[in-house]
Amino acid sequence: MRTITAVSRQLWWEVARACPYATFFHTPCWTEIACAAIPAVRDRTIAVFLPSGVRAILPLLEVRHNGPCIALLSTFEGCYGGIIADGPLTAVEAAHIYRLVYRWNVTSFAYLTNPLAPPETIDRTYRIGDEIAHIIRLDSDFETLFDRFSRNARGNYRRGLREGARMRRAHTIADWQAYYAAYRDAVHRWGKDETYGYP
Repeated sequence: MRTITAVSRQLWWEVARACPYATFFHTPCWTEIACAAIPAVRDRTIAVFLPSGVRAILPLLEVRHNGPCIALLSTFEGCYGGIIADGPLTAVEAAHIYRLVYRWNVTSFAYLTNPLAPPETIDRTYRIGDEIAHIIRLDSDFETLFDRFSRNARGNYRRGLREGARMRRAHTIADWQAYYAAYRDAVHRWGKDETYGYP
């Protein structure tokens, strides 16, 4: 097993495009956004070449350091992290890749489990946690998709329409600003302070 700590964009993109469970949050774009948004964050992504020929990438960000000690996160803003690979991995191989991260100077390592990842690629020791993910195939008309919703979700949708809610695609900055204002209003209703959530 060979490890690279300075991962090229080309290699990273090749693996991300070949991996059926990679998300946007596993790409170099997301890491670049993180590093640009918070200048103190550093890219510490690793690539591993397995004897089988499979290439694996573990997106990593150094989010904090104190002397030689660092805290690592995979990935930014609580989005899906963990290993991606351009071929199958065994649980033993995945565990070995995660152990590469657990060095003496790493004070913490966390990530949010990717709901698309095969179970053998998930580290059960150092995760932020699991979130509920709803994946909707947009391969049909709305009525067919709507029939797949839970009874409760269909009821909420119909109630919203009765109470005057309308949906349309956002096209302008004003649309996004209106959405953000509704989000901040929800944050306020939840009783959270102004620093909570997305800025």
